[in-house]
Amino acid sequence: MCFKKNCLNRFIIIALFFGVAFCGGFYWYFTQYNKVEFEAVACLVQKPGILLIDMQKGFGGGQVATMAHYKALVAAGYPTQFLVFKGGYLDKELTVQHISHYACRTWKTTFKKYSHLLGFSRCISDICSKEKIKLIHCNNEYEVFGARSAIAKRPIKLVLTRHMQQVDSVKALACVDGVIGVGKATVASLQKMNTEKGCGVKHIVWIPPFWNYEKFAQVAIPTMNRNQFFRERFGETLQTPFVMLKAAAFLKYKNHQFMLYGLKRLVELGKPVDVVFAGAGDTEKSMKQLAKSLGVEKYVHFLGFVTSDMPSVVSYADLVFLVSLEEGLPIALMEGALLHKPLLGVADTGMESIIVHEKTGLLVAQGNVEELAQAIIRLREDADLCKELGQTARIVVEKELSPEAIMSRLAQFYDVVLTVSF
Repeated sequence: MCFKKNCLNRFIIIALFFGVAFCGGFYWYFTQYNKVEFEAVACLVQKPGILLIDMQKGFGGGQVATMAHYKALVAAGYPTQFLVFKGGYLDKELTVQHISHYACRTWKTTFKKYSHLLGFSRCISDICSKEKIKLIHCNNEYEVFGARSAIAKRPIKLVLTRHMQQVDSVKALACVDGVIGVGKATVASLQKMNTEKGCGVKHIVWIPPFWNYEKFAQVAIPTMNRNQFFRERFGETLQTPFVMLKAAAFLKYKNHQFMLYGLKRLVELGKPVDVVFAGAGDTEKSMKQLAKSLGVEKYVHFLGFVTSDMPSVVSYADLVFLVSLEEGLPIALMEGALLHKPLLGVADTGMESIIVHEKTGLLVAQGNVEELAQAIIRLREDADLCKELGQTARIVVEKELSPEAIMSRLAQFYDVVLTVSF
């Protein structure tokens, strides 16, 4: 009996030892962060220090916007620090571009409670103290929890950018001093929630996302034959004279299948087009299977994840489209508009921030395959309409969505938020 009791005690002691070791190692892993440093860019000391946070591990339009946001802040003279997910897309891309930044790990599920933020809050707190941060700019509701916990009662302002209409956490809105909606529909949704839920957000404004404006503005006029371009760069053979492009990750809400059913209808009507998908993601395999089952696979071209060639791909397209269930202000449509491309999208999804029906493009009802097919036929057979829509789209982008226009709006927003006393 005594022997069994001793064995049990030893087992408990060993289990406790390994449990403590595991927890200690786990905590250590998620509380480590580092700064990747390159040659510093001179900033104006009279401007407030900004900490920009984007803890998404993967890549999407939001990361394009955040990267461009950081570069715009530095160019405008703001002393800016950038905190990203260690080992994620932004960490790797910033390192490749020799851009200084902080990187730390997070365990996404821990963002659900303040007490489970592990080293994320500690990392933010250290950066704020070391870099004299006056304002933290988050791009996700759960980043807000970590930031609010880190700054506690310190006089540091906290703002959030919403890239989509749906808000993940009402509680997060109550923690911030201001919210940016990248789309006008997003702003309306935020204002409605702020009123109905009593979040108490004082400043909710529309500011378009930053994007690679200069990269697309400097694209040379295509000289290579279009068929040759797609064949040599991507191994794809075009079947028709009209090419439609969708640059978006393969995610459920991007709703790629709507266009595939529209393409099937076009084939039935004897007026097919080439549909080019540039992107990668979870639903790519199922969309390839669907294209095959619908009998339209030869008209559909999956380019995968495209980076440096993207401006050229857009320049060779006749039309840029999205058929998502929901959007903020899609960067893909902004890029197409800058290159004089007519736009095609879905009504009541947030795309109205850039697609003005019959002026910069055409809007169709969600799920209406026949309406989608007829809109494509109209653009396919009317070159003058495409040219007119594309020219207007370019004017709108240059006037409202240039880096200067966006930075002016953001600077005013920062000034208002920073001047309000605690």
